[in-house]
Formats: sequence, structure tokens, C-alpha cells
Amino acid sequence: MNKNKAQAIGNPLLLRIIRRVYPVLEKVIPKLAFKLSFILFFTPFKFKTPPREQEVLQKSIKFNQTINGKRTQFYSWGNEKQPLIILVHGWMGRASQFYKLVDALIVKNYHVVAFDGPAHGASGGRQTNVIDFSEAINCIANKYGSIACAIGHSFGGITILYAIEQGLEINNVVLVATPSIASDIIKQFEEKINASPATGENFRKGISQRYGVSFDTISASELIKKVSLKSLLLVHDENDNDVPLAHADLIKAQFPAAKTIYTKGLGHTRILRNETVIEKIALAIGATLNNEA
Repeated sequence: MNKNKAQAIGNPLLLRIIRRVYPVLEKVIPKLAFKLSFILFFTPFKFKTPPREQEVLQKSIKFNQTINGKRTQFYSWGNEKQPLIILVHGWMGRASQFYKLVDALIVKNYHVVAFDGPAHGASGGRQTNVIDFSEAINCIANKYGSIACAIGHSFGGITILYAIEQGLEINNVVLVATPSIASDIIKQFEEKINASPATGENFRKGISQRYGVSFDTISASELIKKVSLKSLLLVHDENDNDVPLAHADLIKAQFPAAKTIYTKGLGHTRILRNETVIEKIALAIGATLNNEA
């Protein structure tokens, strides 16, 4: 793994230990290694919430729901009578990463709701998956009603598309740095834990055996083929080391009507707090929803 990718993924002490131990375990006890890889894939590392994100949480109305036995923290901002926009963070992320976007949407008089996914942020649990996140999205719809627009960052974008594919009606979607190439996702995971391609192949088999579907079918590039949307906005940075621009290009190829905001030099997460990008997203949402009114 190169230095940039290591920085992009994050490098806590536990991950450094795993990267040293896993290759040895894979050679000596491969069955145990493959079982461990399956556990690791669904276990996010938690990171502290930086001071710049604290204020947006303090301004929210908080409530909890239990998702598959995991206490899940939700946050609500703005007037509940106004159009509802939901924000779904990525893997190892948290709701407060959207602090700039929350402020921009509240100013434009939207009702904004986000959550810390199970096993993320202030929520409980140690493991999670796309199904948990999808159920959290459905909890918001059940509590507040129709969702005017859903904005997902990285893994959060996949979970939005999955929720729609499973039957939830959301007509307008914004995907920020969302991965769509299944093979790249597997490869990055292999690099993350310092595994060989054999681990990736066994992981694919494990997904098929446990969930009855191939891993590829829950990638954004496949899900986008199965959903009906009125509008899709793709926001991506050319220098994203976690999710290269090719992922957005593939979604665009599958959904040619999608509009794009492509940036340079913001990477995978700084794009969420760039004021120019935030304003463009807010304006695009406003134009779309005003056209529907």
C-alpha cells in the first residue's frame, strides 16, 4: 500500500497490527484468516469527532432507534414541515462530517436528518452492513414521511441506492465520492489488511453463501440500473485516493442523465467541507425541488 492510500484509509494501532499479522495467518491457518477477514470487512474503526464538527450536533434534535439490535443515533435540524433531505455518511464516518452542508441546507429552509450508522459515531454495535444503513434510512421515512432528496457520501451513497432498490421511494439523489466498481472495493480491502487475492475471492464466496447474492449486485454501478430516479447528481474529486474518479464515470455511463460536479485537490473527505462545493450542491437541490413544486 502506498503512503497516500494508507493516509486515506486511516492507520490506527489495531490496523497496523492486523497488517503485520494477517499475511502470516493467511499462510499458516488460511481458514481462520478468511473467517477473520469477513469479520474485519464489516467492522468499522471509529474516529474521534473533531472540534469543528461539535457545534452542528449541539444544534440538533436527537433521537434513537434500534436497528437490528443496535442503538442508532439520529439527528434532526430545521423545520419538520419543510422538504426533508437526508444525509448518509460513509464507512468509518459520522453524521457530523456534513456540518457545512447541514448549515447550508438549513439556511435554505429544508428539514435535514442524518444518523450515525450502527457501529459508527455515537451509535452502538461493533459490526454493520448495507442492510443496517438501509433500515436506518427507512426509519427516517417512517418517522417523518416523504424524503425529497438523499445525499450520500462514499458507502452512504451505496446504502441509499440499496434502500431505493428495496422499495423506498426517493426521487432525487446526490452521490458524493461513491464507489461503484466492486472489484476495486475488494482490492482496497485486501490492501487495507495486507491480504492476498485469495482472501478477496473467499470473501466474495462468503457474501454469496451468507446473503444469497453476489457482491457485485450491491455495488452502485449495478444498483443504479435497478432504480428509478428523477435526478442524480454526482460529486467527485479527481484526486480522490480512496475512490478514484473512474467510479463516478461508471455511474454516469449507467445513468447518462446524471449531472456532475467534479473538483480537483479535495480528496475523499475534504470535499464535504468545501464551501464552493457545498453551495453548488445546495443550489442544485433547490433547482431540482423547485421544478417539482
